[in-house]
Amino acid sequence: MVKRFLITTADERTWPKDQPVLFLGEWCKLYERRHIWEGMDAQIVPYHWDDRKKLYRDYLYLQGLYDELLQELAEKLNDIHGVDRSLRYWRIMIGPWLCIFVEILFDRWEMIQRAVTNYPIAGVRILDTVQDQVTPNDMAHFSSLYLEDFWNEAIYGTLLKSWTTISIEKERSDTKNILLGAQPILTPIHRLKRKLAHAAMVFSQVCVREDEAFFISTYLPILQDFRLQWHLGQIPKLWRCIPTPQVQVDWTKRHWQLGQSGLEGFPAIVRAMIPSHMPKLYIEGYNALQGLCSSLPWPKKPRLIFTSNSFYSDDVFKAWAAENAFCGWAAWR
Repeated sequence: MVKRFLITTADERTWPKDQPVLFLGEWCKLYERRHIWEGMDAQIVPYHWDDRKKLYRDYLYLQGLYDELLQELAEKLNDIHGVDRSLRYWRIMIGPWLCIFVEILFDRWEMIQRAVTNYPIAGVRILDTVQDQVTPNDMAHFSSLYLEDFWNEAIYGTLLKSWTTISIEKERSDTKNILLGAQPILTPIHRLKRKLAHAAMVFSQVCVREDEAFFISTYLPILQDFRLQWHLGQIPKLWRCIPTPQVQVDWTKRHWQLGQSGLEGFPAIVRAMIPSHMPKLYIEGYNALQGLCSSLPWPKKPRLIFTSNSFYSDDVFKAWAAENAFCGWAAWR
């Protein structure tokens, strides 16, 4: 078989010239760049989860691995921050990030394994990316990062460099600290809605009781949302998400490991990569996040917390909800 140069993403800085290539997946071939890749001598690695039985087996495996990692991280983060929070607390705080990160990393590693096992590979070119550029600030930032080629290229680069014997070429990266997601252009109607929402939140702060039910990002029609709050015996309120603190990474706080020595394969890989990829808000910014939560005008002892999606990427809400769940104030919905 012809040896082929491995291409992991659509970032053409890592593409060779005049060589047979192996695309790791269809995501490498952007439609608007087809005039480039159509003329290449190329093969594509079949996607491993096209096998639906394997997808189900891997789902069960990753669920078990997630539970193991969550337990280890709960103990580690309690130690780092000098607290004694429950597993449920950390599941609310870091569970969404950990679950997605483990699944993404496993997917990337499986594709590399499939390429290495089934194809003769001549080499691969990776970008010399600074780790600070791919360590997210918070969950919302992470949700943007993992869609970007430069983040995925860095993940593939780490996996290839540290856990394979493929010949590596390094390319200088000029990627700066990218601010993902341009600020949307607001129409007059959007500005009016934001002003009304801010006014509603200011009003909510005035008449809040410490033990009332808390509703945020419910995605219910507003009249239905307010009617439900009224039937619970409280003045309806409209709360908004609070921006997270922006934090700088401190690598001296990340010199730790998970698990026991002697682990091999993916369990060892994911444990080795978690410390450098965990969002900064969960390590360097934890104290600032707790301080922010303690100053929120939200109920101090809510009897009920209801949301549709803030439990996923809203880290201020998650920290506040986790603390209330830990203290036993709130029912979680």
